[in-house]
Amino acid sequence: MDALGMTKNKLDRILVVSPYPPLRDGIATYAAAEVRALLVAGHHVEVVSPRPSAAHHVADPGRLDGATTILRLARKFDRVIIQVFPEFLFAGASSRADSYGALGALIAMTRMVPVDLRVHELDYSSLATTRVRQRLMRQLLRSSSTRSVHTRAEQVDLESFIGTDVPIDVVEHGRYFASASTLTRAAARREIGVDDERTIFLSIGFLQHHKGFDRGIRAFAGVQSDTAELHVVGDVRVDHPHLLDHADELADLAARVDRATLHRGYLGDGAFDSWILASDVVVLPYREIWSSGVVERARLHKIPIIASDVGGLAEQLPEGSILVRSDEELGHAMAGLAGTTWKRPNAGYEHARTIEDVQKAISTAGRGGVSRPRKVTRVASLVPAVADSPKPLLGPIKRLVSKATAWQIRPVIDHVNGLRSDLDALANQVEDGSGPHEGRP
Repeated sequence: MDALGMTKNKLDRILVVSPYPPLRDGIATYAAAEVRALLVAGHHVEVVSPRPSAAHHVADPGRLDGATTILRLARKFDRVIIQVFPEFLFAGASSRADSYGALGALIAMTRMVPVDLRVHELDYSSLATTRVRQRLMRQLLRSSSTRSVHTRAEQVDLESFIGTDVPIDVVEHGRYFASASTLTRAAARREIGVDDERTIFLSIGFLQHHKGFDRGIRAFAGVQSDTAELHVVGDVRVDHPHLLDHADELADLAARVDRATLHRGYLGDGAFDSWILASDVVVLPYREIWSSGVVERARLHKIPIIASDVGGLAEQLPEGSILVRSDEELGHAMAGLAGTTWKRPNAGYEHARTIEDVQKAISTAGRGGVSRPRKVTRVASLVPAVADSPKPLLGPIKRLVSKATAWQIRPVIDHVNGLRSDLDALANQVEDGSGPHEGRP
């Protein structure tokens, strides 16, 4: 067998359990690439997806009825491949009992047919809150034929969860990726409408807070260049109020920063690769990630990458990439690749606030005077609570309440985050000794 459990020189009947195109999902894209590779190799492949798509079957593995359907289908196959990530296995369940039953059915399947788990992400903290689910998930992982992750960092995390006595394979994230565009850089730029003489920074993917695209826009505001541009390209994955609010915030922020543009819309594979081909640098300022499919697509087209040092990205990035650990490092990296310098943007450039607000923030931060550089406690940004619930009736009610009260709550959150941004800028000045000092705001 090879590293993923495939029997060499043997054509198998394979059932793939995964989200699938045209669903807007990075795992769906990954699964489609793997299915294509398996078909090219001559295997018979069928796909089961939780929602109607181009898949052959529809069944949600996170629900008992869906998992039992998959269990029945599996009897006809030589091998089952499951793409694993938390939302796929747990979001669809109507109750804890439903989720437990689904995991039990999947465990039973491992005893009747070889099951390969492609572990893209696991939320260990969430699993730890429910001991039964934690035990069942651990048993599913241990009883499968193979388990694979994309980086050594993920392998270490998974080993700490299931033990080191069962093998965990590390498989390159882009193993099955192929270019979806044959355009040259110049043709790609003509297609999407960007100037061939500009330095194009690109952040691309679903618009979610953990992707950190807002960090990239703020850092780009300090790049001292009239010929560099930042393009943020993508859309929300699902029409959830929290995601829609974040997309609106990104649009507002981009509108406040010169030469930064948000292109809102979902891209097919060809258009996605055209944007990457047209760029000079791909910028991925993630707050949280395990591994990145965008890294692999940029790598495929040999486009330089700037990325946050989170998850397993340090292992995944190709040689010559720049790894950053702060917003300031991000700004300097962008400026360096644009052939210019970076200057910290003025505090509050991304928020519309009164001068009284700014003066109050300065006064509060500088009260008592500062005689020497010191460490300042920083406060995390506020984000709206996710209005969702696994219970079938409670979720819609929560979302309705969230929409009805957003006009009251959203301004408060924005105002507090605006003050936090000002204080962060002031804290940076205090720590490096440049101010604020008594009598000099």
